[in-house]
Amino acid sequence: MRLPSLLFAAATSILIFMLGMRLFTRAVGFIAALLLTFNVLNQQYAEAATMYAMLAFAVTLCGYGFAREKEWLVATGFLTAVYTHYFGFYLAPALLLFYYHTLEGDWKKIARRIALYILAYSPWLLIAAQGLVFHANRTSGLRWWDFHAVHAMRQMSLLLLGAALVFLYKRRRERKLQALLLVCAFYWCSAFFLIPF
Repeated sequence: MRLPSLLFAAATSILIFMLGMRLFTRAVGFIAALLLTFNVLNQQYAEAATMYAMLAFAVTLCGYGFAREKEWLVATGFLTAVYTHYFGFYLAPALLLFYYHTLEGDWKKIARRIALYILAYSPWLLIAAQGLVFHANRTSGLRWWDFHAVHAMRQMSLLLLGAALVFLYKRRRERKLQALLLVCAFYWCSAFFLIPF
């Protein structure tokens, strides 16, 4: 039961390497893969029989698709992510931005693509709603700073976070990176309010 988590975690490290190499250099890809591989939370999820390692892989696959501007990679990553966990919907604004760029602002084509995603997800709505209710009830009465902020800070190197924020600011105008940067920003902004992921 734990083997899929281990396989997805290992595949995510490889994908992170490929993404870093594609966007920058082989050394950047290697360092990124190394940081992910030795991240405590990533190691915990690689050992547990949960969906989180698969979700991390799907989000990374979608990000790789954004960087390569390949729609089939983006679609596969996004649908896998949203079918795996509702956190996958954090990719939705980046997906819209990706289609806005690739379809050159043609809103009819964009609406058709989004309609296909909605149609593909509709059979899963009942299960997703039950999961959302479960998580909402599990955290009711819990103040976000009691646990989430401390846990998020434990997992995050402040030096790396600072470097990432500078990178986000400096590269914000690069079209190929905008969808990726948007995903990162959404996850970071909500890290202190969600069950740590």
